Amino acid sequence: MAGMPRLPHAFRIFWLGKAVSLLGTATTATLLSMLAATELDAGPGWMGVLAAASWSPWLILAQAVSAAVGVLLDAISFLVSAVCLARARLAPRPPDDAVAMPEESLVQRIRAGVGVVARDPFGPLKGRHDLPAPPPRPSRPLERSIPA
Repeated sequence: MAGMPRLPHAFRIFWLGKAVSLLGTATTATLLSMLAATELDAGPGWMGVLAAASWSPWLILAQAVSAAVGVLLDAISFLVSAVCLARARLAPRPPDDAVAMPEESLVQRIRAGVGVVARDPFGPLKGRHDLPAPPPRPSRPLERSIPA
């Protein structure tokens, strides 16, 4: 093991702290259940209530954290999109002796990109206008298959 580099001191302290924390969590969960069963004579119902109560903070915090992460991810994706659009707008023009291509404005480029997405049969922009026409209605009423 002489060739392996030593981990940084801060990482070793972090790892030791995490190990002690997980050991304490596991010990608490185990000893709390044992204490309830032996000293408090808790039956299966009370043991279930105890287990549910031990998970309730996770259930409550998960809702708030997931909402905050969703907002944060939306903000990040908006920022990345804005930066990409700004860079596309400020992209250097090709030299005049390059292959002659019609110059497109940023709005035309965006319209072309949205057109590609809209033509995608599995794309997210499919709306009711893309649904097939309903079958024609029969000219005479349908006969009842169940006798009266």
